[in-house]
Amino acid sequence: MNGVVRLVVESDKVPALRQIFADRDHLISAVQMPVESRSHISIVEAARRLGVKQEVMYHLINIGLFSTRTGKLRRRAAQVVDADELKKFSQQFLPLSTVARAMGISARQAPSWAREHGIEIVTGPSVDGGRQYWIRKPVDWDGFAGIESDD
Repeated sequence: MNGVVRLVVESDKVPALRQIFADRDHLISAVQMPVESRSHISIVEAARRLGVKQEVMYHLINIGLFSTRTGKLRRRAAQVVDADELKKFSQQFLPLSTVARAMGISARQAPSWAREHGIEIVTGPSVDGGRQYWIRKPVDWDGFAGIESDD
């Protein structure tokens, strides 16, 4: 329950379950109220929304780019991610492959190209063993279309 049901117990005794009473109307309205928070999503759903594999999502969590908490999903305890945190992450970070593709850089050359252009790589195979390179989105990301490839 989420605290909306008031319970009544005798004050001079330690309550046993059979001595606790709840207002019927409060109980009915609480049961009909959705318990799941719309702002928390499963790790699997977070990975899907980012367009990455679950393994990548778990790595992003393990290195501290996302925090999780135990929450309820479909009446079960699960590790959940705040949907707002996912949105903030998407505003600050993006896969290096996205930038490389936009710039016409091969995936193999992308890490060295990013370093040459002062782009911060926050995770990836040569950084921390992560499966996928992620960068901190440059402040002038919109202006990156004008950068020439060094190929």
